[in-house]
Amino acid sequence: MNDCRSDFPCPGIARAMAPYRSPVSGREITTRAERAEDLKRHGCVDARDLKGMRLANGTTHRG
Repeated sequence: MNDCRSDFPCPGIARAMAPYRSPVSGREITTRAERAEDLKRHGCVDARDLKGMRLANGTTHRG
């Protein structure tokens, strides 16, 4: 039998994010693009991006 199915049988879909007030800038963030720009503008990173990185105290972030 010839199985023509893809390894990725369905598209990846991200849910819409709920609006929130940025703790750094105080601006309302409503989209992922606004969130990324707000983080970048203030020199911040998403904590999920730190997983596995070595921290200043010598431990590894477990995220």
